[in-house]
Amino acid sequence: MVRERGKPMMCPTCKEAELSPHWMPWTQQKVQRCPKCKGMWFDAERLKQALGEIGVVLRPPPGSRLVGRKCPNCLRRMVHFDYPGTFVGLEMCVLCPGIWLEEGEFMEIQTVREYLRQADIVRKASEPKGFKGRLIFAINVVLATLWENLLYAV
Repeated sequence: MVRERGKPMMCPTCKEAELSPHWMPWTQQKVQRCPKCKGMWFDAERLKQALGEIGVVLRPPPGSRLVGRKCPNCLRRMVHFDYPGTFVGLEMCVLCPGIWLEEGEFMEIQTVREYLRQADIVRKASEPKGFKGRLIFAINVVLATLWENLLYAV
């Protein structure tokens, strides 16, 4: 099942409220937000940009579970996992890839990540170079593809 072209995206939490554009001045980003529950729908790249985490790979780790919430864009079930380096849970559509955050979760992720940066706990690991780096990259691509195929084989 796919959302019809031109139809509004509906809130995956409320299920009856339409998502509407919302300007986030502190990030200079426009997102889709539910006027009822205040949840927000991000494109994965926009979320990383808003959090200042360019280069971070945002995909569900193996063992992530499918949840009942459906992607407001493609209407497939989303996967639940914690944002990397935090214990803040989020839902992600691995097909679109879009991310649903409940009210307050964006600020929670931002606060935790900033605290960890200031405490020098989070270090941006440099990618391995040469043959080893290419091999690790290839293995990650294969594993991610297999994982996505398993998620939607159900």
